[in-house]
Amino acid sequence: MKVLLIGMDGCHQEVFQRGWTPHITMLHETRKQMDIQNDLLSRGWLEISLGEHATVTSALYDKPKSNRSLDWKTEFSILDVSDAENVKPLWTRLNEAGYSVGIMNVPTSFPAPHVNGFFVSGGGGGAPVTEDATRELIYPPEILHVLHEHGYIVDNRLYELVVDKQLETPAKIFERLQHKNERRTNTFVALNKKYDVDFGFIVFKTASVLAETFLTTEYVRRKNMLNTGDESLINAIRDYYQNFDAQVKKLTDLYPDAEIIFVSDHGTTQRTHTVNPNILLQQNGFQKVTHGKSIVKGAISKFKEIVPFWLKAYLKKSSLSKVKDVGQINFNTETSRAFCKTQGDWTHGIYINDQARFGGPVAQAEIENIKEQIVTLINSDPTAQQHGIKAIPTAKVDGAVLTYFPDIQVCVPNGYLTSDKGKSFVSEFVAPLSKSSLASIMKGDILSIKSHSPIASISTKMAAKFTADELSGDLTVVYDRVIDMMSLKS
Repeated sequence: MKVLLIGMDGCHQEVFQRGWTPHITMLHETRKQMDIQNDLLSRGWLEISLGEHATVTSALYDKPKSNRSLDWKTEFSILDVSDAENVKPLWTRLNEAGYSVGIMNVPTSFPAPHVNGFFVSGGGGGAPVTEDATRELIYPPEILHVLHEHGYIVDNRLYELVVDKQLETPAKIFERLQHKNERRTNTFVALNKKYDVDFGFIVFKTASVLAETFLTTEYVRRKNMLNTGDESLINAIRDYYQNFDAQVKKLTDLYPDAEIIFVSDHGTTQRTHTVNPNILLQQNGFQKVTHGKSIVKGAISKFKEIVPFWLKAYLKKSSLSKVKDVGQINFNTETSRAFCKTQGDWTHGIYINDQARFGGPVAQAEIENIKEQIVTLINSDPTAQQHGIKAIPTAKVDGAVLTYFPDIQVCVPNGYLTSDKGKSFVSEFVAPLSKSSLASIMKGDILSIKSHSPIASISTKMAAKFTADELSGDLTVVYDRVIDMMSLKS
């Protein structure tokens, strides 16, 4: 194996500074972190896998359906790539160059493509969230018995662990996730013994992101002096990372000649502030609040705070999309000229409420002028300047598909969550009362959020072969450098 990517969802450099990962920490002493910034609009794993930003692929964390309504979607699979004919996944590029590949658990890579080597799709993104691998998730078909033999677990989500498996303590949850990681590592090794690939890519997704979500939530909880610290959680995550460190050591010991690249799709950080761009739009006449819709939106938000976790899990898995969309907006869709619709803990932009995409009042000829006005409004706002918030108009580039991409990017610092539930344009976040981190997460409190600082590190020896510009940018840089490294290692 010439190059091995080890992916860890939601990972950041501080993870390896806690004293829980001695082997990985030792490796990082002789490594260089690339200068990577994720805008948290474009999906990081797809940037790494496809080598293109969401302006080209439409691989956004959330996006409009663009059907003359405000219907939205957060699901995405590789089949949804807008320019699929011209976008070549990393495994395709490497196969065409004569290299064999072994891909395991890369998110949004369902269904498994035909490759020279082996491929095991990750769960989610249109793939079934299931424990047992199925034919759609793998290639070639004959590897299915290897996965079953090693007890490979495709995916476990939190609602499944808590509701279905009734693992109601952090210790039990992270014991299960350790078990899953061990099986993933052993299965990858077994498949590589059979196929002896040139390039490997293994991702530890749910386990990694849950570890950081729980830990960061605990740190934020402790900022409220009325909350009691949960030491059992800290111990459970420490044990998890010690076990994960052993999995990485196993891989690096087995493939000592491979160039190891550690990657993540984004970092994780503590929530410090809330940013609601809609407030600024409302104050300056770009958006009109509808009183009745505002009451419904507020009531739905309160209801979600008290609804049991099992019911949330049911709604999450159900097809009741119309029910789930109730109370998503509080503005007049016929008169408002711009809006920011938010879901999840990523960054969100502003859309012009045009006729073609949303059935709104803005004609095509007016879009650029309104964009310019809103960008000027935000960038000249004293509160925005105080908090380092900037607006950037999305510019059309060759090959770009901007139907789904926000017209204006709202750039916020790490720790700032864009949320259309905020009562003011920018407000400081105060940790709520909660019994535990698990209770906070199950309730739906967002204390832990994605950060713009993913892991993307290579050996200093390999880094010396590239210029600073070649090691800077978004996560598509990883795609480009892998192509180069494979050639250099040949």
